[in-house]
Amino acid sequence: MFTEWMVLCRRSAFARTLTYVQIPEYFVWNNSAKVCTERKRGKTIGRVVAVHPSAGNRYYLRVLINKIKGPRSYDELKTYNGVKYPDFKSVCHARSLLDNDVEWLESMSEGARTASPYQLRDLFVTFLNNCFVAIPKGLWEHSWKSMSDDILHKRQRILGHANLELDDNTLEQYTLIEVEKLMRKQDRSLNDFKDMSKINPVLLKELGNSLWNQEMDYDVAEETLRHDKQYKLLNVEQLAIYESVLHSVDKKEGKLFFVYGAGGTGKTFLYQTIISRLRSRKQIVLPVASSGIAALLLPNGRTAHSRFNIPLKLEEDKLCNIKPGTMLAELIEETDLIIWDEAPMTHKHAFEALDKSLKDIMSIKNPPAKNQPFGGKTVMLGGDFRQILPVIPQGRRADTVLASISHSYLWNSCHKFSLKTNMRVNQDEKEFSEWLLESGKVA
Repeated sequence: MFTEWMVLCRRSAFARTLTYVQIPEYFVWNNSAKVCTERKRGKTIGRVVAVHPSAGNRYYLRVLINKIKGPRSYDELKTYNGVKYPDFKSVCHARSLLDNDVEWLESMSEGARTASPYQLRDLFVTFLNNCFVAIPKGLWEHSWKSMSDDILHKRQRILGHANLELDDNTLEQYTLIEVEKLMRKQDRSLNDFKDMSKINPVLLKELGNSLWNQEMDYDVAEETLRHDKQYKLLNVEQLAIYESVLHSVDKKEGKLFFVYGAGGTGKTFLYQTIISRLRSRKQIVLPVASSGIAALLLPNGRTAHSRFNIPLKLEEDKLCNIKPGTMLAELIEETDLIIWDEAPMTHKHAFEALDKSLKDIMSIKNPPAKNQPFGGKTVMLGGDFRQILPVIPQGRRADTVLASISHSYLWNSCHKFSLKTNMRVNQDEKEFSEWLLESGKVA
């Protein structure tokens, strides 16, 4: 429809007096003739779908078509006062259709008087990711000096050279690296902003895989102490699961486990103990959960959708947005264990999407992984089927049951365990706890 608008403007003088959103008021699309014709009856109000500024060219194109009347080509859209601009953003600037970033510049200047350099870098990243910064490079050039005040001291300490001096160009490069680290924590990059200053490729290579660095940045002594303390408190049921999961990890057997247990039976405590054991040995474990609340209970936990880029609209043939060669793909290749809590509340297609994605990633270097669940990675699922199951809009009970992980092709590969001892209730409340469990079974 958008390109047909420009075609219409070539043959209709009246159409050239209208913006894109005004066209439906006076013209209608004739589907059989594949042409726009004048509206003869009825009233219609046009609307252009909302676009976030982070969408880049799509956003700037939307700004233009809401202001410019009757362009007959893309070149006309990009031309202003006889000058043709290279992209939509540039012509938006020329037409003064974008903000001038005064509020962001003033915020950075005000922060420079009281905030630490790290806080300023964090503020800068917040502006880039969550606000509309019209000219990111302008904001950078205005503020980078105040964001770099601790960089020289850091380099002196790292290199053990108290008299080290850095010229402005080198100082700016190391400041960009610190900002890039913060960007990557939010799954973004300075490369997402076309007109931002660039990091020297040599220094960027030294930065490495920040996702991998985060997973290796744990205090081994602290994790060992936590593990040893919690290990002594595991009951017989928990210990059996602990040993089975770690045996699969250590022997690289790539087994799939499901830990079933009602609330209070110690699932989270078991996860935490296993996580500490692996991190105390510099092994990588990715703890995720189906809900944000559950993810907060796992050390450095995240929601499964966030960690694995699982599509929001799930279908049987969908894959996760994990491209081979990316930092996330490299992290997964090195991962020893994936823990997924509250698994029963997630649609089976989410697990199947991750399964197929991991098979694709792992089979690049290890072809047999194509035939192993989750590409040969040890995966530990957990949850309680008495609690919330996948939500199927307007679905019947049978639809909900069929959407469960227990009806996935992965279920037959699961090694299933149960936790039955409630570690949370007092003896006086045991009868009430048993009544709740029976109620769940009936439901």
